[in-house]
Amino acid sequence: MQVFYSTLFKATDSADAVKGIDRIVKPCIRYAAIRGDIRIDFMPIVKLPKDRPAVKMAKRRKREERPFSQEDERIFTDALMKTAGLPDHRNSDNEALFLVQLRMGLRIGELLALTWEDVTLDDDTPLIDINKQFGFRKVKGEDGVERRQAITGEPKSEMGYRVLAIPPELIPIVERHKETQKHMLARIGIMQSSKTLVFGTLTGEHKEEQACNKSLKRLCGRLGIAIHTTHDLRHTFGTRCFEAELDAKTIQVLLGDSSMSMMMNTYIHVSRAVQAKKISKLNEYYAESVYEKRNDTESECVPIPCRVVSLTK
Repeated sequence: MQVFYSTLFKATDSADAVKGIDRIVKPCIRYAAIRGDIRIDFMPIVKLPKDRPAVKMAKRRKREERPFSQEDERIFTDALMKTAGLPDHRNSDNEALFLVQLRMGLRIGELLALTWEDVTLDDDTPLIDINKQFGFRKVKGEDGVERRQAITGEPKSEMGYRVLAIPPELIPIVERHKETQKHMLARIGIMQSSKTLVFGTLTGEHKEEQACNKSLKRLCGRLGIAIHTTHDLRHTFGTRCFEAELDAKTIQVLLGDSSMSMMMNTYIHVSRAVQAKKISKLNEYYAESVYEKRNDTESECVPIPCRVVSLTK
């Protein structure tokens, strides 16, 4: 099997092609071992090939984040502000989630882990406390088989722990969503509490990122704008921060990114545009303040009469 995978990888130059075959072969070998048709399940010791660096970079470029254009963001926001969180409106809970992510830049895993004890709406400054994230990880069981397991754990890094103020325009959306959720859960006999997920399913369970992305894709299609993922919502927020000329450290804190260099590389196209704009302002300043004054000074210069002295005797 190892030889077969190596031969297939050389022929296709694609690790994904080998992984696709492996997903079919692995359970078959395991079943054959359980039936006694073969002595042991040898698949756990078979190593899968990895893509060459050039192929990895090509895949990375293919799945690069694409922020909303300002026009698409306006269409998206105007539509969702009217319906997000409304009772008996299909997809209203996802729409509230999308607005919060677009306007605050949280990771989708951070949003799916939020409970109402993390959201403060009663104070003068409503806040969201980000202190955990939700996701699926591959966990190897006692039988040696890897399975997906839902896990709520700590943020990706220390910078992931942060408390953010809820933007004023989102406060009524979050309040409306909370009230709607309370009535929806009550219909099936569940009482909303501080431990209830802010953006859970209709039965109060965790949503999956894939389901959120499908919902967002349908919504973008209905609104007639470019198709985006939930990560694009976060990337759009970061882009707007740079366009608003916030300093890099503030943006890093808002996004919860641990690496300043990685963040700057992600938004390099925006930061360069902002930098060019600032340099243009600097050039205007020099033109209006420094060079103009120098020219005025030169024009005001009065020639000083001088007497030529002969150095020859």
